[in-house]
Amino acid sequence: MKPNPAPCRVCRMALGWYAFGPMSPKQEKPADEPDGGSPPHIAKLFEHHLNRSGHPFQQAVLRRAETLWKQKSPWMHQVSEYPVEVSGAQTRIDIVFGVWSDAVGGFIKYLVAECKRVDPAVGRWLFARAPLVRRNGDPKAILVETLQRFDTGAHHRGICAGFRTLHSSDDIYHVAMEARTEEKGDGTGTRSGAVEDAATQVMRGLNGLIEGIAQDPEVLPIHRDITLVPVVFTTAELWATETDLAEAELSTGRVSVSEAHVRCRKWLWYQYHPSPSLRHSVKRYFAPSGSPRWQEGLAPHLDREFARAIAVVGPDGIDDFLQSSIWGC
Repeated sequence: MKPNPAPCRVCRMALGWYAFGPMSPKQEKPADEPDGGSPPHIAKLFEHHLNRSGHPFQQAVLRRAETLWKQKSPWMHQVSEYPVEVSGAQTRIDIVFGVWSDAVGGFIKYLVAECKRVDPAVGRWLFARAPLVRRNGDPKAILVETLQRFDTGAHHRGICAGFRTLHSSDDIYHVAMEARTEEKGDGTGTRSGAVEDAATQVMRGLNGLIEGIAQDPEVLPIHRDITLVPVVFTTAELWATETDLAEAELSTGRVSVSEAHVRCRKWLWYQYHPSPSLRHSVKRYFAPSGSPRWQEGLAPHLDREFARAIAVVGPDGIDDFLQSSIWGC
C-alpha cells in the first residue's frame, strides 16, 4: 500500500493546525493571535481586545464618578448595562446615575449615560451653532424629558411624560461632525457618524428607560417631578465654533471660519432631534397655551416631541460636569 500523500496547503488550511501540525512560515497568524497559550501571550491578547473595546473607558468613567460622589458630586451610580427596549429595538444603557430630594414635593433626576471610546484617528468632534432652529423659541434653552407618576383613583393611575427647560446656556450647538487627528487609527468604531451613533444610542436608552418605567410605575413616587438627562462621555477632543453658518456664500455653500471663533471645550450641550422610532410611547402632558394648537404651528410641537439637549463630555470635563451648579443639588 502506498503511503498517504502529504496534504496540500489548501487542505492544511481547511482542516486546521490540529490535523496537520504547525502552519508554514508563509501562513502567518493574525497579529493579535497569541503564539501559544502562555500567560504573557494571553495577557497581550486581553490587552489588545480590551483596548479596542469601550469597556475600560466605561469603567474608568464610573470609577471617577464614584470618587466624585464620595466627595461633593450629587450623582450616585444606580445601575450599569441596564436593558431597555423602544419601538422593538433592544439595547443596554451603559450607566444610570441618580440624585433626589427627600423633601415633600422634592425632585428626582437621572443621568442616562453612553460611554463612547472613539478611534484615535478621528478623535476630534466639531460642533457648530445653527442660527435659526425654530421660530419664537429660546435658542439657549436646554430642553430635557420629564416624567410624573399620578394616582387619583382606581381608573386614574400611571405615568405621563413632558419636558422642561433645565436651564439656559450659551454652550448649546446643533451641528456635529468628526475630524481626523494626527494619531494612528486602531480600526475601532466607524470613521464617520460617531456623534450621530452616540446620540442615537443614548436617546434610545433614555426613551427605553421611560418605556420600562411605564410598565412598572411603582418604581417612582407619586406626584414628583422626574427629570431625565442624556449624556455622552467620550474620549474625543471637543471643539466648538461660534461662526455664523448663515454667512455662507449662496453660490458655493462655503463659510469662512476664523481661529478667533474656535475653542476647545471640556463639555457642551448638543441639541438633537431623535427620529420617531427612538421616541417613547408614553402619553404626554403639557400646559395649554390658551390658543388652539393648530394656531401654534410646528415650533411648539418640535419642543414637546423631539428637541432634546444631550450633554457631551470630554475626558477632562467629567469633574466640571458632574459637579456643575446647574443640578441645583
